[in-house]
Amino acid sequence: STAAVAALRRRRDWRGALALFEEVRRSGRTPDVILYSAVISACEKCGQWDSALGLLNSMKQRSVLPNVITCNATVSACEKSNLWSLALRILLSMREQRLAPNVITYSAAVSACEKGAQWEFALTLLGELPQTCLQPNLYTFNASISACARAAQWRRALTLFEQVHEDRLCADIITYSAVISGFERAELWPLGLHALLQMKGRSLGPSSVTHSIVLTACGKATHWQRALALFCELQAAGGVPDTIAYGAAISACERGGQWAKALALLDAMERKGPAPDALVYSSVMCASQNGRQWGIALALFSSMRLRSLLPTLMAYNVALASCAQEKLWKRALELLFEMQRTCVEPDTESFK
Repeated sequence: STAAVAALRRRRDWRGALALFEEVRRSGRTPDVILYSAVISACEKCGQWDSALGLLNSMKQRSVLPNVITCNATVSACEKSNLWSLALRILLSMREQRLAPNVITYSAAVSACEKGAQWEFALTLLGELPQTCLQPNLYTFNASISACARAAQWRRALTLFEQVHEDRLCADIITYSAVISGFERAELWPLGLHALLQMKGRSLGPSSVTHSIVLTACGKATHWQRALALFCELQAAGGVPDTIAYGAAISACERGGQWAKALALLDAMERKGPAPDALVYSSVMCASQNGRQWGIALALFSSMRLRSLLPTLMAYNVALASCAQEKLWKRALELLFEMQRTCVEPDTESFK
């Protein structure tokens, strides 16, 4: 039965695994811990946390003692479903049952805390590992760094990043992306750029996501030249910029008053992809408005609608301001009525 359940797990057939488990129970046989572990693992692989937890609870009712593998699979199921409090509860119950959590248990629990934006719990768990004679692995560090970065705790993220090197672990793209994300949130673009250069020095090809994070940081600091240089580097390295990378570069141009460059980037997206979204159009419209290119802003608004994109409030406001500059009062009124029809709530900027 266990081998059959393992085969179903590999096929991601958690329903089949549960059906087989029920067959064993109906036949009068008592499922052992190995069968329970296999079925819970099948549920975990498919993100069925409620079934995994139900099976773990039924073990207690049937006096079948769970083992570390069973608990690990259930914690992992909770982690995949962003249920950090349940993951911690299972970890606590393991201690009560005198089951020693291993690195896999802690890694899954830390990752659950990271996904739940619980950076303090993540760091507490990471700190417990040496106390239990366990060595944190890269996965545990990555989740902890990411948790700190998401909470704008960039100093803690940097400390953990340095600890990765002290523990002689090889930082990967995920490690760097996480710490760079922390720098971006704190608007520390020089540190983000330094980390990006470190990646290249270690022959870790930065991903489009990593470039986008640093691009965004440079854009926020109005370093549009640096942002565009990074964008060109990404393309030169054979990377394919995604919507986020294009959006970050365009936003940097907008903040730097470079409407023509923003327009050129939008043109590249329209010709080669990826397809620009409403936010990208809105950003280029803002850049055009800042450059007093009212006609271009209105043309972009029309292009957005031709692509069946719902204009954002920002796009409507730029279009309204452009109509005012061009003295297109009738068009401005039509836009205000259109906003009501499309459920875009005007703000004070809309009526200026």
